[in-house]
Amino acid sequence: HTRKNRSGKTMEDVVESKLVSLQRDIDFEYLTQATKVKMKKHWGISTIEGLNVKTFDFAVRYRGNVSLIEVNYYAAGGSKLSPVVGNFVGMREEIRNRGMSFVWVTDGLGWGSEGETLRRGFHELDFVFNLRLLELGALEEALGLSR
Repeated sequence: HTRKNRSGKTMEDVVESKLVSLQRDIDFEYLTQATKVKMKKHWGISTIEGLNVKTFDFAVRYRGNVSLIEVNYYAAGGSKLSPVVGNFVGMREEIRNRGMSFVWVTDGLGWGSEGETLRRGFHELDFVFNLRLLELGALEEALGLSR
């Protein structure tokens, strides 16, 4: 678990670094390890109540719109990838119904053997991208950030 947690933390650091960089030019807010309580305290958002997720890696608020972000890295394939995609697909509609969007940033060699699972995520989720797409501006587009 240590390696898995380390790679996940590294991915979070990369995404947070991108958010910090974007804040230099664009006025928006974000929270790390965004819980329902944290979002309610900082932004007065209560529409998140009832969602079956305790914490999102990030929540971004821009012009009144909120995007919830999950980040992960898979060093190896395995049985966990399919349930994760299924969970995110199930969550997507709940999040949309609350007027928010969901963004999934994922990468790693583990996806190499999970083509069908990854395809499902791309087809059924609004925003799925890897580190390369992050570099190319996909996060800004997904969050509706404009300069």
